[in-house]
Amino acid sequence: MSDGEDIDTDIHAYHINQRKEGIDLHGVAGALMATQNLQIQTFVAGFSPDAGSSAGSVGYRHTVWQCNNKFIGEHKCTTPHLTDATIKAKFLEAFNQLLADREALIADCRSMQTVLTDCSDIDREIKGLQQELDIVEELIRRCVDDNSSTAIDQDEYNARYNSLIERYDKAQERINTLKRKRAERRVKADAIGNMMFRLRELDQPLEYFDERLWLEVIDSVLVHPDGLLTFKLYDGTEVSV
Repeated sequence: MSDGEDIDTDIHAYHINQRKEGIDLHGVAGALMATQNLQIQTFVAGFSPDAGSSAGSVGYRHTVWQCNNKFIGEHKCTTPHLTDATIKAKFLEAFNQLLADREALIADCRSMQTVLTDCSDIDREIKGLQQELDIVEELIRRCVDDNSSTAIDQDEYNARYNSLIERYDKAQERINTLKRKRAERRVKADAIGNMMFRLRELDQPLEYFDERLWLEVIDSVLVHPDGLLTFKLYDGTEVSV
């Protein structure tokens, strides 16, 4: 979390520990722990049952989040430590600001969802590239047939063949990129749909942190050196607190 580092969130958060074991994470802490450039420090204090009735076996747990580059290198990250309590309080403050103009926010979400679900340009380009693949496949077939039936300089044949293969691979790679982009847009449109549904349900300011709401509306959180947090929603709306 260097200056202006994004904290990405996702409804499914996983962390791989040093033993290569996958750990299913939950809630805001899980979403933060899954972030590549964020690390966690947990302080646990416990008391022995022999310490007396005032202490008993009570203990407490304090979790602090910090950038992985906080104390590394010549140019250390200047962003502050964050506690779960701070993040949750900031989220409540930010989201309640947005709720003050809920109808406008829902309208913005609807517009963004319409843009994301219109993949006609992507579909047209994929169709054109698929035609290109068909043409190149035929050219490759002819190239191979000519080489097997006619005495052709092998250097010339290899150059022609490799050029066609490169042309084919380039078109195929572009198709794969476009399909991923289309899938990502649909996933984001679905996320915005979920976000609109929750916004319609909320007609009063939030009083308590809602873990599922966080996962349904927050795309990322930008942490600034002065402690300011910028929350970015799935529709692109941003609010800083």
